[in-house]
Amino acid sequence: DVMASSPPPEQPGEGWLGTAGCTADEKRFVRQICAINILRGWVHTVCLIAYNRKYLEVCGGNTGTMALHLGLIRSTKNVINVVMSPIVGGLSDTYGRIPAMAFGRLGWVMIWLWLPRVTTLRGWFVAEIVCTGILRGGDNASQSAAIADLFGMRPTLSASIRSKLGMYVYLLPQHFASTCHLSD
Repeated sequence: DVMASSPPPEQPGEGWLGTAGCTADEKRFVRQICAINILRGWVHTVCLIAYNRKYLEVCGGNTGTMALHLGLIRSTKNVINVVMSPIVGGLSDTYGRIPAMAFGRLGWVMIWLWLPRVTTLRGWFVAEIVCTGILRGGDNASQSAAIADLFGMRPTLSASIRSKLGMYVYLLPQHFASTCHLSD
């Protein structure tokens, strides 16, 4: 009987991280990734308030200049990410996912140390490109590859974990930042 020998359909993970049915090592890995991302997400969100104020100060209070400059930075970083992602992917295949992800996180640390000292738009551009363009280029791809390496044969579980990571890392901090901006 073909039906009797087929594996049961995969069930999405349950729990706050979606790790039901994972081994102890898999759960530990997901908890580490989640902790790193939650910390980064919250620090980024809290720092974003100061970031926007400083950016506006560097732009001389002109929101039009800030919007134009930010568009230039984002466009340039996207081009750099297209170039860096396969390079970082190859390095993460060769040297491992964790060193590649740690190197990418270095960009986040450096940007928050560098930007408070920036006084010109050119300096802001260089800081953003070096820290979040070059250093972080491919960081998300390495993390996705690490999760795919671990849960590649279980795509529903992988998708469940990724979606829950997104909720805790991006949505909750964004809500917090919106609340803080409303209270200003």
